[in-house]
Amino acid sequence: MGNLEVITQSKWKRDLKHDYFCSGSDTLVVMLPGYGYSVHKPIFYYLSDVVMKLDFDLLRVNYGFQLSQEDMSFEHELTVLRDEVLEVVSKVDAKVYKELIVIGKSIGTGFMDDVVKCLGTDKVKRIYLTPIDRTLPADISSDMMIVYGDKDSLLSMESKNRIKGSAASVMVVEDANHTLKTGAMDKDLEAIATLAEQVSAFCTC
Repeated sequence: MGNLEVITQSKWKRDLKHDYFCSGSDTLVVMLPGYGYSVHKPIFYYLSDVVMKLDFDLLRVNYGFQLSQEDMSFEHELTVLRDEVLEVVSKVDAKVYKELIVIGKSIGTGFMDDVVKCLGTDKVKRIYLTPIDRTLPADISSDMMIVYGDKDSLLSMESKNRIKGSAASVMVVEDANHTLKTGAMDKDLEAIATLAEQVSAFCTC
């Protein structure tokens, strides 16, 4: 698998480097991190390993405000990050891909539909890692996987109940917060291992 770099410029006039791993696959996986959870954090690290073992191509997006260590308001963040994400994925040759899998965490789940529209791929799967109320889709379907902790305070009980009653593949991590941590290392490692297995199964079903 070849490791390339997609380079864009952030709002703060600094070059952003995004990892693009190419194996010649007809499936592309795009990873969209959370506000304080980059693609180099444990969950994305292990899910990247899952993707590579499946021989899928992988694009991992970085955010400019994280590189520049800037703070942004939520509304400003949504607009700026959406523009950055779309600039990155527009540099990918969508014509070579028959299937798209988008994995977003937290705020990153809010840009998944934009990525799908930008790439125009017909066959799409979406994996929502710890979505928040405003990024949870109105129509939750069987081509989605949703993962959250039952102690996540950023996802309302109404949203949790809606997820449980949906057609999506659902993984609930017991005693876990918004970062899917429980406070017990053995449980956290077990949760990541289970997540990796379920994501692999979902991506290949």
